[in-house]
Amino acid sequence: MVRLALFVLIFTSFVGCKEDHSVEVFTFQVREIPKEVRLPSEVIKKWDELETTGEMTQLLRIKITLTEKNPGVLKHPVVDVIFPPGGGELDFSQLIMKDKGTFNLTWTDPSGSEFVSTEIYFIPAVGDSLLQGESWGDSCGQLLQMSSFGQKISKKGIDLNSTDFRHIRLMGGTFIFLKKSEKSLEVAQITFTDSRFEEKKCRVP
Repeated sequence: MVRLALFVLIFTSFVGCKEDHSVEVFTFQVREIPKEVRLPSEVIKKWDELETTGEMTQLLRIKITLTEKNPGVLKHPVVDVIFPPGGGELDFSQLIMKDKGTFNLTWTDPSGSEFVSTEIYFIPAVGDSLLQGESWGDSCGQLLQMSSFGQKISKKGIDLNSTDFRHIRLMGGTFIFLKKSEKSLEVAQITFTDSRFEEKKCRVP
């Protein structure tokens, strides 16, 4: 709980994003299906508990929107990243054009609706992250319960900065989504990487 509290404390720069109809939105389609991730036992247990009520398991659809705050930091001012059902992997190097600049990231369903009744977990894939002088190496590969924080990203977004790869030091890893509705349990996983950043990646067996 202490580690989670410290982790959430870093992310204080939430801002609301108003849609600008004068800016053309570029659509980036992720076509590869997500790689398999060995789900932690806590997630599997939660999944089993939800499934025992008789719901069908389906693949959740997720849309990520990137909006630049410094002109030129992204390949396009506004990018909608569309994943196949069940999620996938986003390599930031395909969309970030400058090594210094800020952009906002939000995630929603494809219609733009916020995630509700969704449990969100995070498995960091970057060790020895040194944001604001704090080391997060001990969280490498561990499971963090991020539902409240994840729903804030869905509602208002989070500002990320590409300076010194802070964007991937912050978000590098896999987010797991479990969304329960009246008749089904929807599941997805989104992995954030940056192929230019290899120095501090976790070495999880």
